[in-house]
This record gives sequence, C-alpha cells and structure tokens, in this order.
Amino acid sequence: AITLSSISASGAATLNLGTGTGSGNVAITGVTIGGAFSLTGDQYSDIVLNNVSASASLTVNVGGSGSITASSLTTHGTLSLTKALGSGEAAVLQEISASTVSITLGAGSGHVSATTIDAGAFTFDASSSTEGGSAHNLGIVSASGTTTISLGSNADLTSTAITVASAGLTITKGTGSSDITIATTVTADGLLNINGNGSGFITLSSVGTDGGFTFNGEGMGTGGEYFSAQMITSTSGDVTFTYGTGGNAFVDVSAINTVSAFTLTGASLTTGNLSLIHI
Repeated sequence: AITLSSISASGAATLNLGTGTGSGNVAITGVTIGGAFSLTGDQYSDIVLNNVSASASLTVNVGGSGSITASSLTTHGTLSLTKALGSGEAAVLQEISASTVSITLGAGSGHVSATTIDAGAFTFDASSSTEGGSAHNLGIVSASGTTTISLGSNADLTSTAITVASAGLTITKGTGSSDITIATTVTADGLLNINGNGSGFITLSSVGTDGGFTFNGEGMGTGGEYFSAQMITSTSGDVTFTYGTGGNAFVDVSAINTVSAFTLTGASLTTGNLSLIHI
C-alpha cells in the first residue's frame, strides 16, 4: 500500500504503479501541484484521493479493478479519470472541478456515485460498463462546454440536475434493459439530444434548451412509457421526436413549448402509445 499526505510541488507530480498484475492500495491526501498530477497503473487498487489540486491537469488511469473515493479534485486543465470497477465496487466522487472533465469506465459492473461535477466540457463514457443493478449517479452536473453521456447496455443513470451552458448535451442510452432518471432539470444552451435504445424508462422532469430538442427512438423497445417528461421548453430550435426505421414509440409528455416547429416522425411504427397533453 502507498500512503502520501501533504505534498506540494511547483512542477509535475507523477506516480506510476507499473504494469504488474498484483495489488496495491493508494491513499493520497493534501496535494497541491503547480504542474500536472498523474497516477497510473494496471494493478487491482482501492484508491483514496482527498484535496488534490493541480494547476495544469489531473490524471488517474488505473486499469485494474478496485473502488475509488475522491473528494475535492481540482485543476485548471483537464481532469481525466479512467478506472475499471468490479462487482460491488464504486467510484465515489465529491466536488470535482476542472476546465474539462472526462470519466471513462472499463468493463465491470461497479458504479459511479458523484455529488457535484463542475466542468467546462464534460464526458461520461460508461459504454463499456456492465453495471445492471446500482445506477450510475452523477449528482449535480454543471458544465459550460459540450457534454456527452454514453451508457453501457444495461447501465442505469440517475442525476439530480444537468445544466449545460454555451453548448449542447447528448445522452445515449444502452441497448439493453436500463433506466435514466433526471430528478429536477436538464438544460442546454445548445442542442439537447437523447438517443433511446433497448427497453426501460427515460424519466425527465423539466427539459429546457436554447438550441432545440431531439429524441431519437429508433432503437426503442416495447412496453410502458418509455420516454416521459413533465415539460419540454425550447426557446430557439425545433422539438423533434424521430423513430427512423424503429417500430416502437411510447411517449408521455405533459407540455411542449417551442417558438419553432414540433415534429414527430415514425414511418415504420407498429406499436406504441403517445400522450402529448399540451403543445
């Protein structure tokens, strides 16, 4: 095991655990780096990072499984977190702040639980994740750049709120059985795009956009209110539901408000239920 505390450096700080196949836990607390901070390795490792600040960039890339607990990770540059999470393991993240935040999960059934993520551009790539029980929880996401969320086949997603200023947001659901739930608001100044696939529920409360809203349901399965929202508001740009060659459309939206056009297309639809109360 490696335990480090109270580190200060005007340049870069690099911790390379090597390419061995063993295991070794890492605990780092109280780090202030004037350059870049990097923690890399291939081993199984439980990682604890508390109060780590790096001016240039902050990188954690550990290929082996194991949980990670992090609080107050800050950089003026790119924060990149790449980790495999095995069964029963989690990435518990609090107070993440960077000009660009990238979180990438390797194959494994563990999940992410975040409190606040404050970023310029934000990428959450869980497309390789095999999570299928405990949902990835992104907490409150505030971004000011392009934001992309990609989920594994059966990976669930929850969030309290997602706000994207000055850019667009894309959320892509997995092709299996999974749910997406955003409890309060999801907004984007650019295009807000949701790609629906598989079965399960996409449940939103208030959706707001200055650049238009698009729901692509071509890969949508059958059954239930697959996509639901209390309100969709677009102050500039169309509101579009498109199903391409897909055969299933299950939609329940209480109100759609747009200053532009509303379009729903689905030439190949065979089953569905559309409830659009107010347009």
